[in-house]
Amino acid sequence: MKSVVLVALSFLFVQFSYADFPVVPDEKITPGDLCSRQDHHFDGYRYSQKIPYCRRDVSRGLKAKIYKQYGIPSGCKSRFTVDHFYPLSIGGNNSSKNLWPEHVRIKALRQDLEQYVFDSVREGRMSQEEALERIYEAKMNPPVEELRRIELFGSDCDKAALQVFEQL
Repeated sequence: MKSVVLVALSFLFVQFSYADFPVVPDEKITPGDLCSRQDHHFDGYRYSQKIPYCRRDVSRGLKAKIYKQYGIPSGCKSRFTVDHFYPLSIGGNNSSKNLWPEHVRIKALRQDLEQYVFDSVREGRMSQEEALERIYEAKMNPPVEELRRIELFGSDCDKAALQVFEQL
């Protein structure tokens, strides 16, 4: 009987400890933020649109803060990467308002998009505003088919992320 109770308690602990994993950014924590001249990491303007550019500089301490804000335990950090909501290449900055722990399998699906918007802005084929909108839409709407693959084949850390997404 004692072992049954311990198993039940450990199951509850696992369920609650994995309750807050993101598949999309939480807009209250990570609304996105843009570089400005006043930014500590400001490194000039880029492109014909004169978009402020910030150097990449995200400390371990800031990454730890982001994981903590999103409730990701150390045992699951390998399934996530601290990512810029708005990429630096199109004007994002390194503030905590622009960083979130992105699931590695979801991030892998968007590598081409970030390169595409970067190239398009750099070459003048897309405005910064259009690029930011595309990034926002992609990050707030991950592909359903990949979410289903994670649901079927993912780890406990992956599946906990899906539970949060399905509640949104």
